[in-house]
Amino acid sequence: MGESRAYWGIVTISAQFGAGGSVIGPRVAQALGVPFLDRVLPATVAERLHEPLDAVLPYDWEGNSWSLSRWQQWGLAWVAMAPLDWASPLNEVWWQTPWQFRDQMTALLRAQAAAGGAVILGRAAAVVLADVPNALHVRLFGPAPARVRQASQWLGLTEAEAQQKLPIVDRAREAYVRVLYHADPDDWRWYHLALDTTRIGVEAAVQTIVRLARERAPGPAPAGASDPSPP
Repeated sequence: MGESRAYWGIVTISAQFGAGGSVIGPRVAQALGVPFLDRVLPATVAERLHEPLDAVLPYDWEGNSWSLSRWQQWGLAWVAMAPLDWASPLNEVWWQTPWQFRDQMTALLRAQAAAGGAVILGRAAAVVLADVPNALHVRLFGPAPARVRQASQWLGLTEAEAQQKLPIVDRAREAYVRVLYHADPDDWRWYHLALDTTRIGVEAAVQTIVRLARERAPGPAPAGASDPSPP
């Protein structure tokens, strides 16, 4: 039950492309003995909206190539204040669901925070859960050339492929946070901890996050909390 859990807090991880969110996140979750929430989140939102997963993935922070290109367009438009092609049928479809998706994702993240015990990757979780006292909000970053090398190693890409993908993914992730939550993911005030993983490495990053997470939320679950079930 919840009282036996060694860790009952929440860790949110926001990561630039190639900074290792999908590598470090699962290892932190394993060390803390809690679920790692990434791909399961859009699937749960789809279930709540009574929609197939394929209908929801385009609104996720990195669901597929279509969502990446769409969020990139949002990101470029946000930076350049350029008008979008509102006449496009794709834009008509795009505007049918994003706010429902945002509301359901927000509710899901807050429910998990209330239940306790999870590591959450992306989804603007540091913004959504900014007021949660037992949360640790982490930002992973690094210089672009070093992140290209890391992405190449971890994702099985050539350095040329990683170099091409890096600005697209970074802009897509930034636009997700800016458009849906009106926040800047590069504003360090959202985070308790910022780590340049290209300098300190994965092992040091995992150990640092786990140590600080336990310091912020030690001991058993608070009174009245329930053992979290998979979302």
